[in-house]
Amino acid sequence: MSEKELIPKSPDELQNLVFELYEKYTGKKVGKVVDLGAGTGSFSERVSKSAEFVLAVDSDGSHWKASKVDFLKLDLDDPTFAQEIVRKYGKFDVVIAIEIIEHLENPFSFIRQCKHLLRDEGLLFVTTPNVEAMNSRIMFLYKGRLVYFDEYATVRSAHITPIFGWKLDMALEESGFEKIHDDYVLNEFTLGKKNWKGWISGFFSLLLYPFVKGNKYGANRVVVAKKKAYG
Repeated sequence: MSEKELIPKSPDELQNLVFELYEKYTGKKVGKVVDLGAGTGSFSERVSKSAEFVLAVDSDGSHWKASKVDFLKLDLDDPTFAQEIVRKYGKFDVVIAIEIIEHLENPFSFIRQCKHLLRDEGLLFVTTPNVEAMNSRIMFLYKGRLVYFDEYATVRSAHITPIFGWKLDMALEESGFEKIHDDYVLNEFTLGKKNWKGWISGFFSLLLYPFVKGNKYGANRVVVAKKKAYG
């Protein structure tokens, strides 16, 4: 099955940015890659063209379509899932975690597990919805909920854990990672172009923009971090 036949589990713009950063920081040839929360396997298959070995992991195998990539079904909320992977496959050079951390109960535990999967100076690519975006703040004012965490999006196994910028930074630092790249994906919804609610959100976003702090724009945050090597 070709990559074009696979339906991405994340927006194309997001996957394209992650892949661009993946190529930038890993070079043309990569050793072992593990894709956590791999969904259909579209991104796993994409990186398999330059990696020596790719393992895709997800708690649900019903959507898996990438026949060329090894797949392992595991509960990523299990605080020992990394130990099982390492026992079977050893350590990895790269961990990919696209739009999965917000689905999990304990983001700090997840980042620690990512560290356990990596060799020293291995790379982690992690993305999550930017709940600090202006439209998210405005939604919270009138609905008491954040963008991507509306009523329909907070049932198992959807988005249950909002990841604020400070929280992800803290988890990375405490787990022994050095952040080497921080980026954001803009989309039409963030800029308020799709419907009247979006237009209203966009108007007030522009009005309030000069007065608020934090990661104000960007639908998704994309972070590249390196596992520190300790003596």
